[in-house]
Amino acid sequence: MGTTPTIHARADAPRRHRAWRAGRLVLVMCAAAVVAIVVAVAVVTPSRPTVEVVGDSITFFAGRDISAVFGHDDHVDVHAGIGRRIDEMLPTLQTAVQQQPYAIVVDLGTNDARQAQTHPDWRSGFDRMIQLLVRARCAVIATVSTLVAGQPGANAVAAAINDAIVAEVAVHPTLHVADWNAAVHGLHGTDLLLPDMVHPSAAGQLTLAALVHSALDYECPRA
Repeated sequence: MGTTPTIHARADAPRRHRAWRAGRLVLVMCAAAVVAIVVAVAVVTPSRPTVEVVGDSITFFAGRDISAVFGHDDHVDVHAGIGRRIDEMLPTLQTAVQQQPYAIVVDLGTNDARQAQTHPDWRSGFDRMIQLLVRARCAVIATVSTLVAGQPGANAVAAAINDAIVAEVAVHPTLHVADWNAAVHGLHGTDLLLPDMVHPSAAGQLTLAALVHSALDYECPRA
C-alpha cells in the first residue's frame, strides 16, 4: 500500500510533462505573434521625416508655431540660440546637417546686423553656413528684416545679408528662401513685429511659421 502514491506519481509525470510542453508551445507561439505584429507595424508605419530648424531668438519666439504648422506630417527639431550670430550657431548647424534630415530651415543673420559695428565680419560666417547647407537634401533660409534695430548700420548689413542669400539661392538648386523681410515690409507688416522691431509678435510668429511651411511644401518635395 505504501507504493501506491509512488505509482500514481509516475503515472502523472508524462501527463504533466505533456502539459508543460503544451504550455511552453503556446507561450512561444504568442511571443512569435507579438514579434510579427511589431515588425508589421514598423513596416507599414515609417518614421516621420525630420525637419531641422536652426535660428536665433526669432526662432525661439516662433518655434512652437513652426512645429505646430507641420502637424503630424513631420518631426520638427528646433535649435534656437538667443542673441547668437551666424558664426556662433555653426556647430549647431553642422550637427543638424549631419542628421541628414528631410529639410533644414535656417533663420540667422539678425544679430549679425544688430552688431554691425562690433562684429562687422558677417560674411565669413555666412559663407561657412552656405558650405554646410549645400550638403543638405533641401534647405530654406529666412531673410533678415531690414527694419531691425541695433548698432549703426544694422539695416545696411541686413540688406547685404539678404542680397547674399538671394545670390546663393540663384546658384544652388537645393537652397530656397522664406522671405520674412518681404512680410514685414508688406501691408500691416509692422504688426508682425514687437515694439523692439526685432522679434515677431504673435501674428508674426504665425506668419513666419506659415512662410517656412509653404516654402518647404513647394520647394522640398518628399518624393
